[in-house]
Amino acid sequence: MHHNFLILITTLLLSMCVSVQGRHIIGGDVTYECLGEDVQNPGNKRYRITMTIFRDCNCTNCAGFDSAPGEFTDATVTIFRGSDPTPFDVFALDAPVISQVDVNISNPCLIVPPNICVEQGVYIYEVSLPVSDSSYVFAYQRCCRNNTITNIIDPGDTGATFVGEISGLAQQECNNSPVFSTYPPAVICANELLVVDASATDADGDQLVYSLCAPLKGGSDQNLAPNPESPPPYDPVDFTVPTFSPTAPLGIGSGITIDAATGLLTGVPTIQGQFVVGICVSEFRNGQLISQIQRDFQFNVTVCEEAVTAALDAPLNDGVYEFLSCSETAFVFVNASTDDDFIDEYRWEFILGNGDTLISDLEDIEIDFPGPGTYMGLLTLNPGVPECTDSAFFSVTIVPEMTADFTFSYDTCVAGPVEFTDGSDTNGIQLVTWDWSFGDGGVTGGQSPIHQYQDPGQYTVQLDITDTYGCTATTAQTITWLPAPPVLIVAPDRAAGCPPLSVSFTNLSAPIDETYETIWTYGDGNTSGQISPSTTYQNSGLYDVTLSVTSPIGCQIDTTFPGLISVHPVPMADFSFSPQSGSSFEPEIQFSDLSSDDTRYWLWNFNGFDESSLQNPRFSFPDTGLMRVQLIVANEQLCTDTAVRTLDIAPRFTYFMPNAFSPNGDGLHDEFIGTGYLADGFLQFELRIWNRWGEQVFQSNSPNLGWNGRRNNAGDLLPSDVYSYIMTLTGPRGQGTALQGIVTLVR
Repeated sequence: MHHNFLILITTLLLSMCVSVQGRHIIGGDVTYECLGEDVQNPGNKRYRITMTIFRDCNCTNCAGFDSAPGEFTDATVTIFRGSDPTPFDVFALDAPVISQVDVNISNPCLIVPPNICVEQGVYIYEVSLPVSDSSYVFAYQRCCRNNTITNIIDPGDTGATFVGEISGLAQQECNNSPVFSTYPPAVICANELLVVDASATDADGDQLVYSLCAPLKGGSDQNLAPNPESPPPYDPVDFTVPTFSPTAPLGIGSGITIDAATGLLTGVPTIQGQFVVGICVSEFRNGQLISQIQRDFQFNVTVCEEAVTAALDAPLNDGVYEFLSCSETAFVFVNASTDDDFIDEYRWEFILGNGDTLISDLEDIEIDFPGPGTYMGLLTLNPGVPECTDSAFFSVTIVPEMTADFTFSYDTCVAGPVEFTDGSDTNGIQLVTWDWSFGDGGVTGGQSPIHQYQDPGQYTVQLDITDTYGCTATTAQTITWLPAPPVLIVAPDRAAGCPPLSVSFTNLSAPIDETYETIWTYGDGNTSGQISPSTTYQNSGLYDVTLSVTSPIGCQIDTTFPGLISVHPVPMADFSFSPQSGSSFEPEIQFSDLSSDDTRYWLWNFNGFDESSLQNPRFSFPDTGLMRVQLIVANEQLCTDTAVRTLDIAPRFTYFMPNAFSPNGDGLHDEFIGTGYLADGFLQFELRIWNRWGEQVFQSNSPNLGWNGRRNNAGDLLPSDVYSYIMTLTGPRGQGTALQGIVTLVR
């Protein structure tokens, strides 16, 4: 099978350049054209000089062509005459005409990598030169070459000189130099035959002889762009011997040669890298050398791959693309061949089961095969074009149709597992996987599994099968799993207590849900149809609880739980007290427990003043009024009862008035004021005093304010005499008392 090649993008980039040093320049040449006598300068002839410089334009921050707009380095050409080292003239060149050139690849089936970019800058200028027996040399120098160049020593400090020469004979004959017909190849393939047209044309029809020659050195790191250029002769670059030389610039093993008569450059490059190559064209007229031009260029040798590749959108196994169809006989082939730009023709050949061969020239094709089986085929690209052809074998396997199916069995009223049995029809093809989904989140593999459901209901069971070819089929069925629970389990939140006893029953039986009929009998005459109900037992006693469960399909189970709930008896609280009422003078009361005999604990509360746990306590009330006394009793099971009684603690008071007082400041009987016990909260008090003539001399509304013997306690001192008084008092419950008498004021 004949293969063509696609250039890989390798690390040998053409853009390894330093802008200031001009490592973007990768080659060039200088030619001339004689324009005839210079009428303004008799004895001179005019020449149009063309200097073509090649530049790698696939680099970042690299300098452009000298003298190009935006570039700080001017291009100069220095002219020397004969052996005189003094410049004959120095020209500052105008901006070049810049254009991007196509990369010259000898094989038309190769693809240029996207990182390849070559520009040429053409400088054209005219000069008037006196006709001389000595040669004129035109020189343009620049530093430096790419550091990655393989075949010369110290390439990073080795510049280039692009030179043209007009010999004395050429001046006399008004000769035109040869001109290269094509630009050189930027990329060539390693280990592949290289065929490059390096020929030139000559306007005068002279004989041209081609040879490989040494490129010339030029500027350096110390003198990047000489101005003026250095005089001839120019030193050749230093090749890395013995592997490389001017006549073996790509290595002695490459066999690179140039046909002296045709300029055809051939060979097989075996070393990857970047190489400086020089090509010289010598012009002979009547057997005499009249002129010579030289091209200096950088060749880039890299690995190449197939450009036209036959490929299909299918797995590749041992060189054969394998297609698979699960039961479908109509099959679409997707062509994945590359590269479309180089593919002009497709040829499909299908060998059908009946021995016939089907041929098509479509890019993508759909074939309806006779039936299940394996079929072979061949895809050929560009048949009959050896330089640009490739082919691919493929097979098509059509698997017979299969059907997924299964059966299941279980006891409908017993909450046991369900047995599933695979019943798939595979037409003789072996199955490799069974994937079961039981509808309750459970999954498993295996051909015939057993599954235990936890909750009742209807479940969609799905079976997916896969055969040895990877073909699949699926099916699904609905299973109704509504058995009665195998055993009834109930859990009351409390099993014993005092009435009223509230109990919540949790139904732990399984399987069961709202679709099941559930009947609870609590043993106290009450029932419920909830799954997990609550009830309240009002009376003491021992109660049997019965639960009955019936599934939607009639599966039934019931269980009685004897003595499940125990409600304890409640004690009867009662008490008496003596005396039946008290007073502020007699506040202590004796309490006597009269509760039922099973009482074990007592808790008395005396109107919030204090508590007691004695059976028969005594308590003295610190205040008067109606007192609430509470007794809480509990039996041994801590069941409680409460009794409340109310008793009265009546307020009592006494009040006495003296019959004389002596307000002389000796601290004894200095004021007229009553003594006795007044209950808190008395409602009204008034004391009024008159002299013997009926004149009121004192009045008070507080039992704590006495008379000091002055008129209203602030006026004149009253004389010793007998005074009359009236005291009235209203107690807390509205009971009134009055005292009337006389008092003697002694001074």
